[in-house]
Amino acid sequence: MINSQVLKLIFNALLYYLEVQWDPDRFLPIKVIEPNRITVYSYDNQGRELTRQSTSR
Repeated sequence: MINSQVLKLIFNALLYYLEVQWDPDRFLPIKVIEPNRITVYSYDNQGRELTRQSTSR
């Protein structure tokens, strides 16, 4: 029999949440929200990445 805490860890590992907010004019992510961090991107007029800032949650 598997320990209930082990089952909970396995179950939680499968529940990985990821949200992406997209630039309305270009197919580029502007914010990615993950369980342990948020990453914000900025781009120049050509769509090249200028900055990427990650912060812990």
